[in-house]
Amino acid sequence: MNSSMRAVFWGLLSVLGVLTSEACLLENDRNSVYVSVFEDLKIGATLADLPVIGRSFGPDATIQLKLAPGQEDLVDLDAAAKKLILQKELDREKAWPIVVVECRSLDDKTFPQVNISTFVTVKDVNDNPPRFDQSEYCIQMPEELPNDTIVFVDFEAVDDDQLGPNSFVNYRITRGAEYLVIPDPSRPVIAIAGRIDFEKIHRFEAGIEAFDSGVPQLKTTVPLHVTVVDVDDQNPVFSSQSYYANSMEGNIFEVLPEAIKAKDGDTLEASIQYELSGAHHESFTIDSKGVVRLVNDSVIATTLLVHAFETEHPERKATAMLRIAEQSSIEFEHSLYSIQITSSMSVDSEILQVKATSTSGASKLRYSILNDEGGVLRVEERSGKIFLKSPLTSGKYAFTISATDGKTRGWSRVEFSVDRVNSHVPEFDQMEYFFEMKSANLIGQVRATDEDEGDTVVYHLLNLQTIFAIDDDGMLSRHAAIASFEPDVYELVVLAEDTVGHRQFVTVVVTVLNATVISVTSLLTLGIFVLLVVLFVIIVCTITRRCVSCITKARRNKVCWMSKTGDNGVVLSGSVPTEIESRTCSSARSCHSKFSDEKDRDIADLYAATSVASPARIRGAHLVPVTVTTSRSGPPTIYF
Repeated sequence: MNSSMRAVFWGLLSVLGVLTSEACLLENDRNSVYVSVFEDLKIGATLADLPVIGRSFGPDATIQLKLAPGQEDLVDLDAAAKKLILQKELDREKAWPIVVVECRSLDDKTFPQVNISTFVTVKDVNDNPPRFDQSEYCIQMPEELPNDTIVFVDFEAVDDDQLGPNSFVNYRITRGAEYLVIPDPSRPVIAIAGRIDFEKIHRFEAGIEAFDSGVPQLKTTVPLHVTVVDVDDQNPVFSSQSYYANSMEGNIFEVLPEAIKAKDGDTLEASIQYELSGAHHESFTIDSKGVVRLVNDSVIATTLLVHAFETEHPERKATAMLRIAEQSSIEFEHSLYSIQITSSMSVDSEILQVKATSTSGASKLRYSILNDEGGVLRVEERSGKIFLKSPLTSGKYAFTISATDGKTRGWSRVEFSVDRVNSHVPEFDQMEYFFEMKSANLIGQVRATDEDEGDTVVYHLLNLQTIFAIDDDGMLSRHAAIASFEPDVYELVVLAEDTVGHRQFVTVVVTVLNATVISVTSLLTLGIFVLLVVLFVIIVCTITRRCVSCITKARRNKVCWMSKTGDNGVVLSGSVPTEIESRTCSSARSCHSKFSDEKDRDIADLYAATSVASPARIRGAHLVPVTVTTSRSGPPTIYF
């Protein structure tokens, strides 16, 4: 057999060996591994079992398994157990890559490497609740809509789970189900479920719930804010169903118990008009404000119907009754009462008494004040006496007084002026007082003034009255019955009040000191006084020394002065008379013996006295000889 034949023979044997080897093959002649797992599979759990033929672990292993590069973060390979272990969370919404395991035979070195592909199918788990496109919704809708009227469709929820039961969304109303409903749970449509009346409810909050069909069922709820809009569906409403008129002012009737008034039953504030009907209604008119007027000269007793209707919707109307009685009149003694009072008048003082009479003969009239907004006066209902109710703070007042017998009413005016207005509040001269108390009973005085002319101020101590007292002048003192105090600080409250009740308060701080203790203020005052005395003495001494120095200098200037200068020295002129001969004297006593004449001795004494006025020798100075010559023609000249 030649060499070529032998090569073909051995090649066929090798191919036959490959075909007969089962290493790295999959069981049941499969070419890949297919697994299906739920997406909630835990990390570390078995993702797939690899049905590979051969032993992959131990001394007699026939195959070697390992993961293809780049897949270590997804799965881990347990080669001994032939298992793929999950290393990363599964997510159905994201594509899962194919896991490739490399298998190599250990028995046959010529056997090629086989890649085993594992296809993983992630099954959906209901882990995503429905999600609305908004966190809340707001709508407005009119009231009184019929049931099943669609009012809201602009909402929707989606589910991110796999298409199927887990992502199939239904809807329903939770809160507010008595007003709203979702007819078809599979459609996001809201309709009216019951009557919604604006007069009963202006706004409410409903809840829209979206839920899926998975297991477990997941749901999400969002609020729906509903504002009810009022519509014109109510008739006007009168303030009273029955009115009565039996008195007039001019041609205008006074209507009781109150003026005719109707308002829109809705909140739309629609314009209201009025009209009259009934017997003799043509004798009367009524305007848009509900004021009834007489058209004829005489009043006819009758009962009328008052109709109120909306201007824009006349079909919206209401009816009330107006009874007009025969007219009688009530007259006051005076149509105007004008008086003058003083501002010092006390509260509850009687100001005047008014009186009215009725043409019908009624004797029991009731009086009232109509426009006393400040509550200044009060009137006795039966007697007509008017009293001051509160202090007067203005200069002029005007009121309307009414008298009625229950059917007819009469009016009069009361005007009075105040001669002086007390409108100022007492003011203390300090915001807060501080006093120190030693052994004396008197502590200090507080003062308050009032700018009102002639007004007086009264002081009151509001606390610690058992220890302290205050008189009419504002002087604070302690009670004499209390012998002594321990050092302490007391805070008093003093009230200043004028004649009309205006009040002002102030705080008084009283510091109690021992008699032997000198206060810091006293020590400071004494120190300042001593300092001022010392400064005064220093100033006086300085001025005195200056004066003495000036006088001495003036005297020295009279002894000699510089007359001229030259190359040979300084020439000083003196006041020694020319009759005295030139001499050098050190004292008045030595020169005194040289002169026999009394006149010459006096001159020499004067010269000697003047000489000794020269300043004393200064340390470090040099002695200079002085020659005095006598000149018959003038004073002596001294050369240095």
